[in-house]
Amino acid sequence: MIVLPPPNDPLVRAAWAKADRNGDTWFPLYAHLADTAAVASELFDSWLSESQRRLLAQHLGNEMLARKLSIWVAAAHDVGKATAAFAVKVPFARELMANTGFKFPIPDPTPREQSAYPHGLAGQLAVDTYLYAKTEHLAGDGRLGRRNRPWTRLAEVIGGHHGVFPNAATQVPPQFSAHESPEWHRVRVDLLQRADQMADLSDEDWRVILAARVPESVQALLTGFLIVCDWIASSEWHFPYEAGLPAHERTRPDERARSALKQLRFGEHWAPQEINDVESYFHQRFGIEVVRPVQRDVVALVAGIKEPSFTLIEAPTGEGKTEAGFAAAEALAAKFGLHGAAMLLPTRATTNAMFGRMLSWLETGDVPVTVSLAHAKAEFDSRFAGLFSDQGERSRRSYDETTNTLVNYWMRGRKRNTFADFVAATIDQQLFMALKARHGVLRHLSFSGKVVIIDEVHAADEYMRTYLLRALQWLGSYGTPVVALSATLPPAQREALLHAYQQGARYGLPLADGERRRPIGESDPVPEEIQALAAATEYPLITAVGATQTHQVAPEPSPRSTEYIFESIDDEDRVDAVLAVVSNGGCVAVVCNTVDRAQQMYAELESRLGGDVALFHSRFTVESRGVRENELIDRLGPRGDRPKRMIVVATQVVESSLDVDFDAMFTDIAPMDLLIQRIGRVHRHDRDPEERPATMRVARIILTGGTPMLAPGHPPVKSRGVV
Repeated sequence: MIVLPPPNDPLVRAAWAKADRNGDTWFPLYAHLADTAAVASELFDSWLSESQRRLLAQHLGNEMLARKLSIWVAAAHDVGKATAAFAVKVPFARELMANTGFKFPIPDPTPREQSAYPHGLAGQLAVDTYLYAKTEHLAGDGRLGRRNRPWTRLAEVIGGHHGVFPNAATQVPPQFSAHESPEWHRVRVDLLQRADQMADLSDEDWRVILAARVPESVQALLTGFLIVCDWIASSEWHFPYEAGLPAHERTRPDERARSALKQLRFGEHWAPQEINDVESYFHQRFGIEVVRPVQRDVVALVAGIKEPSFTLIEAPTGEGKTEAGFAAAEALAAKFGLHGAAMLLPTRATTNAMFGRMLSWLETGDVPVTVSLAHAKAEFDSRFAGLFSDQGERSRRSYDETTNTLVNYWMRGRKRNTFADFVAATIDQQLFMALKARHGVLRHLSFSGKVVIIDEVHAADEYMRTYLLRALQWLGSYGTPVVALSATLPPAQREALLHAYQQGARYGLPLADGERRRPIGESDPVPEEIQALAAATEYPLITAVGATQTHQVAPEPSPRSTEYIFESIDDEDRVDAVLAVVSNGGCVAVVCNTVDRAQQMYAELESRLGGDVALFHSRFTVESRGVRENELIDRLGPRGDRPKRMIVVATQVVESSLDVDFDAMFTDIAPMDLLIQRIGRVHRHDRDPEERPATMRVARIILTGGTPMLAPGHPPVKSRGVV
């Protein structure tokens, strides 16, 4: 970035960007634009991932041009504040501008009149006009596609920097457009020319940029990046107003940016390593002594991938899919230049459990990394809350030496909580990518720089799957590797997932001359190669699909096997049956389909046994549920202090992603895929048979909750709340 001296024109110097409504302090527009450009200059080099920079370079000519354009949009983003509709918002600042020579079309517009012409829309229109004129000036060689208005997407980036892309067709109030005096337009042009200079964009650079066919993915990425730069540069704490100081006493914008980012601790990222020794990696990172075939083949397949891909790992529960997913994420991040991983799960309970497993994985790394737990009740998770050692210093990060993890205070809050290097999140955080939501582009920016791991991908219902497929198309267009895990995925869902990602990946490829880029989400037939991959019947199965290549491997079945004995009992016998099973000890789960059934069962067992019974369901307060969840993992997890006898009465919250191990299970009847997930919690960990009671050394599954037979002529009775 080139640091410019203050403008000579007093009108440009008088235009304000920030002001204290209750005082008389203000900050010039030209200075705020310079601060934001300086932040963009620093963050482009140190914070964007290599893969994100590569995507921008691929579509904009080269990385240097991508960097210059990123600085330019930051240096131009608030040009719409040089309008009367914005300038009147703070009376003393308006008066200052009027005294300098600005003319205001109407002296005192109403708030409704002001809001009809927001500065984002004004900036979009100003940039559209400016780049159109520049295109006309540069179009002599015929390389610029004026007919396709290539500058429009860049103008829309300016318009969308407050989280929503305004409609440029909106009727602008005539008092702020048709009756605007010439000095307003002159000031905006001057500011945009200063942006050209700060970004060091020459006419030849603009020829290349304006000839580029910028896809939606680049537009969304630039907009998200601009929003982050603007938020940082708008902090009065880090960028104090210096309007009252003489020019020679003001801090240079590049120095202000470096100081702010140092305080915020931006730019320090995870450095993933290639996996050269599979056995050593799994032993060091997970404590696994014997690597299973699925895990070994996942690492081998990922090593052979030549392009970002969607990798689907299908294997039985308890086979180490999560560890295989972590290993794949590290290998893919090292190969394609990503700086983190996002673990996405269907529920808050499973997300909290995965957060703990993620911390265990990261504590064996070499350098500190930033972490986040992203869902609506994350602050109630004791492990996440425990990482905040100093609640007073909002500009610093909290560091936990025991887990080698950091929490960046700036990356808290529902719009910024996915920017950490490593995120455990409910899947709705990623589904925002498929919505036209305010600041949705921030999800595009955060997830496109990480490897995305989707656990229990089969859990998405028909409604959620629609959004998931669109989000996969976006991730494919960014060249973001995705790893999906499932034990029970139907072939039709496999086909839809593979096809969605490949559609997005092909969308992101550069276009040949004369080729039209189809909008993301536009349907096209499923290729035969995808149909063939989806039709495979082998199990376990690993499938990888990219823009141009596909891979599929059927690992050898694991030598680990579990024998199950299935029984069924009537509901009225279940309490006695549970007590009989645990009479000589053992850890048993009783899974009910509704909270009411679970509470009733717990009360009966507690009254009969007097202890050793725990209740786990979704109606507890968030804090209480988190405590119970952690206690469950501490006692029944892979390194847990396993009790001699324990009965856990639970609902569906126990059935997936919780790494716990029961000796036997009573479960209500449920759809087959859910039963498989529940059964996967029984004899899950490799234990010496002597550690289990003699009657439970073979895993026992007892089915309950069936509807009894009715006498002929009696109508069926609806079992309230039972699935």
